[in-house]
Amino acid sequence: MNEILIKIEVPEIAKAINNLAQAIGYKSSGDEPAKDKTEKKPVEDNGPVKAESGDTDTEYTIEDVRAAFADYAKTKGKDAAKSILSAFGVTKVTSLKKSDYNSAIKMIQEG
Repeated sequence: MNEILIKIEVPEIAKAINNLAQAIGYKSSGDEPAKDKTEKKPVEDNGPVKAESGDTDTEYTIEDVRAAFADYAKTKGKDAAKSILSAFGVTKVTSLKKSDYNSAIKMIQEG
């Protein structure tokens, strides 16, 4: 019989999973499965992933922002997270404009 191999690459999901792992404080124990050899660059636990377009600004997704707010709410409290949202005139993360993602993350990091 012939063997069929289907490979699906979805970098957005991989990025979201990595950001979620960082947000919950996951540290590798060395027992993780072998990495895919097609990976272009290793994922380091040093903050958000930079956009590959060569821009100096980081491009955040809604998943990045959600994870950052979840972590911030756990460490600083829900009221602190809500105060950041209110600075943008919204009451929930999904109401943030995409153009405000970088500013919101910056406020969280400074907070």
